Formats: sequence, structure tokens, C-alpha cells
Amino acid sequence: MPLVVITLVACIDSSVVPPRQAVGLPTQPPATPTTPQPTTGTLQVTVFTTGAELAPYGYAVMIDGAIASLTAPTGATTLVLAPGPHEVRLGGIPLDCTRADGDLRTVNVTAGRESVESFQIDCTARDTVPPDTMPAVRVAVTVATTGADLDASGYFVAFERQPAGARTYRTGREVAANDSIALMLPVGSFDVHLYGIAPNCSAAQELIRFEALAADVLVKFTVTCAAIPDGQGILVTTVTTGESPDADGYTVTVVNDADMNSETFGSTQAVGANGSVMVKKVPAGYYIVVLSGVAKNCIVVPSASAGTAVGENRTSPVKFQVLCFTPR
Repeated sequence: MPLVVITLVACIDSSVVPPRQAVGLPTQPPATPTTPQPTTGTLQVTVFTTGAELAPYGYAVMIDGAIASLTAPTGATTLVLAPGPHEVRLGGIPLDCTRADGDLRTVNVTAGRESVESFQIDCTARDTVPPDTMPAVRVAVTVATTGADLDASGYFVAFERQPAGARTYRTGREVAANDSIALMLPVGSFDVHLYGIAPNCSAAQELIRFEALAADVLVKFTVTCAAIPDGQGILVTTVTTGESPDADGYTVTVVNDADMNSETFGSTQAVGANGSVMVKKVPAGYYIVVLSGVAKNCIVVPSASAGTAVGENRTSPVKFQVLCFTPR
């Protein structure tokens, strides 16, 4: 019987065979590393002093109320700051010098960039303070005010090196009712005076003498304020007569008399054409009362302003007479 050989051939569909994966090779290219973004910026503060050199020790550059650096009378300093707005003040400027554009600026610092701010100081030609051999001294002044009806306008701190005379050194700064300031002073004996204390307030000491030597100096003023009664103030009355009176009334403004008061005060209120308004809690002193907003067909007689004095626990009356007429 003949031998029959049968050969089986298997057919495989290549479309169903999974592709081979490359071994050891990445499926995606690696991510490109990112460059870190800057988180700070720089501020260059430049100072130019012309005239007689009344600030031989230079100035204190204050950022947001704190001393950040010192600079020569004519020189520059560079500061590294966080991005955003910053308050830049130049401290220690003698009172005999003028500040072009003031001594306080607000600058905006951008991350990764440099901002530049310049101060121009002009000093008068006069007998100047001789240079000292010791370095300048950092002096901090703190004011603590307690009680009721605190002085909203704050105070003024004035420094004068002793003995006073033609060759003295003077400077000053404003300070809030509860705040601190810091500045650089030359070595020596100083008087520091607290001005602008409201009549209802009193300081334990208004004048303090200290020695500015090699170490930092801290001076503290303590002020106590008494409550001002509601009845201590100014009662303003308006009387309007004639034809076509002012229907919407007037505005009463009370400000301190600059020639008589060292303390500032201001108040604005509305009052009817025939009415009264009480300006309460006015510190004792002298004031100017102004009536405004009067219609064009009306006139205040004899005047739209009047002066008055406010005493302790007293109400001072002020009366305005307004005459109106029909325009022809």
C-alpha cells in the first residue's frame, strides 16, 4: 500500500498579533526643565544733597516704616524687596533742608527687575554741624496713648542737639497716637519734644533729654486722654428769610483756628435752611465755622464765617442769618 504523507500548514493572521515593545527605550521624550521665576526685585535709592552739608552722616532709608539701609549725603543704596508696592521714606533730613517732591514715596517693585527712586535734598548755606568722629546712632521713639477720644491727628516729634545755637542739628517727624518711628542722629546730647497734644490729653513728659552715643537709643512718650463730653462743642443755628429760600439747606464746616491752635480739628455736617446742628466732642480751643452751599439768590449776613472759642464742658453757639430774594 502506498505511503501518503499529509503536511499541515498553519496560517496566522498577523493583524491580531500584538506589536513588540522596545525594551529599555522611553515611550515619550523627557520633559524640558523649567527655569525658576524670580521672587524678588531690587530697588536702588539715590540721594543728591546740594548746598551746605547739614547732614554729614547721611540719611536713613526706611522701607514700610523700618530702617533698611543708610546712605551718604550723596550716594546710592540697593535693596532687595518682595514684589508689590512699598513705602519709601528718607529719614534724618535736617529741618533747614528742603525736599524736592517730599521725603515719602510709594514705589512698585517688580520681580526680576530693578526700580530706581531718587531724592533731591537742598540745604541752605549756614554754619553747619562739624563732623563727629563717632558713627551715627539709631534712635527710636515710641508714643503710647491711652484713654478716650484719642488724638486722631497724632503728634510731631522734634529733635534738637544741645547746646542749641547756630551750629545745632534739628530734625523732626510725624507720629501717630500709638506708633513708633526710627531715624539716624549724630552723636551728642539731644532734646526731643512731643508737639500737637490735644487739649483733652496730657503727656507724662513733653520734653525728654537723652544722650546719643554708640548704642541704639529708645525714647518713649506716654499720653493719657480724657473723654470729651458730647455737650462740649459748637451749636450752629441757621435762620433763612426772604423770597425763594434755599430748599436743600447748607453745609457747616468747623476747622481749628491756625493762628491760635497747634492741634488740628475738622468736621463737616449738613444743616437745614432753618435749623440747628451740634458739632460734638470738640477739643477746647479756638475754631472757625464756615457756612457753605448757599444758593446764588441768597446772601449770609454779615459773613459766611465766624470764629468761636470752645471751653471745657461748654457749648458755644454760632448763628448765621441768610437773606434770600427772587432774581429779577
